Amino acid sequence: MNVQKLGIRVATVFFGFLTTAANAEEMTFYWTGNGGNCLGCEWVEASGEITANTPSRFAAFADALGGSGSLAFHSTGGDLDAAIALGRMIRTKGWDTRRREMGSSTGIPAERTVCVSECVLAFMGGVSRDMNGRFELTIDGARGIDWVSPMLLDYTLDMGVSAEVLTIADSIAASETYTFSLDEIARLGFDNTFVTVDDWHLEPYKEGLVLATKKRFMPYRREETFTLFCRVDNARWHVLISIPGDFSSDFYTIETLFDFTRDIAPSGPEFRFGDDAYPVGPSDIEFVRNTKTSLTASFILPDEVTDYAGQELWFYPDLARVWGGILDFTIPLPPAHWIEATRSNCI
Repeated sequence: MNVQKLGIRVATVFFGFLTTAANAEEMTFYWTGNGGNCLGCEWVEASGEITANTPSRFAAFADALGGSGSLAFHSTGGDLDAAIALGRMIRTKGWDTRRREMGSSTGIPAERTVCVSECVLAFMGGVSRDMNGRFELTIDGARGIDWVSPMLLDYTLDMGVSAEVLTIADSIAASETYTFSLDEIARLGFDNTFVTVDDWHLEPYKEGLVLATKKRFMPYRREETFTLFCRVDNARWHVLISIPGDFSSDFYTIETLFDFTRDIAPSGPEFRFGDDAYPVGPSDIEFVRNTKTSLTASFILPDEVTDYAGQELWFYPDLARVWGGILDFTIPLPPAHWIEATRSNCI
């Protein structure tokens, strides 16, 4: 079969220089992070060779933790059956897999991270697989794996990855390695994290009109709802955001999320439209309501919002803290004719 490859072929002898650190010992699991204060700033390193003991070692680690997390792999692979067992266990226990970041405790830069052959199979097990364009998945032709076997086909499809991965892997010569391209990583389903935004649409509200849209996050099917409107009483633009989930903790109150007393620079909430930034003061935050079912917040937008029709609106709650996505959002603004229709029908 003729397979069109968009990735990178290299001779195995050159690839060996990059893999020494990854196969020095049996895979271990340990918490690490990049030092940031955000959701996703900590993860579990999965570094070393995958052996017959690896699935049980991961099970013990995950059970001791008592919850799920995110695994970042650095491995040249290892035992095929163990890699499949590890991938299925990762999926069963609800763990994510992700790219490895610089700043982790091993000190190996992210651009030198490897995930080869059997490691690629284990990586597929993640419920969410986030590669962010900076993580290489490589097939080593010297392994002699029967990539088109029924066992690997069943596993690959169960994990939600395209069977074309197996066709590509099976075509790699024993003297070569093949690294999947960014296009293949997205197209074949290795990275299944993506965001879609519905088209803005007008909705009647009271005696006026509002603009509404939803931003959807995969694979967890989480939705954020945005409503844009102008108010008759103050002639200002407002944006209302609603995020589903249990936000009943005091951690999500307006006093905790926004601290205007800090003098650490850069600090303080702000809106951004492209390169233009607009500071957000206490009077620009109408309310934050945190309940067991959702977090809802309403903000007053700069009057200049009409000048940025169709452009991205960014909101940063606090640049000194980087709250990692709690109320940190980006959304494309509606086209000019929708904004004008809403301005003519304030609520």
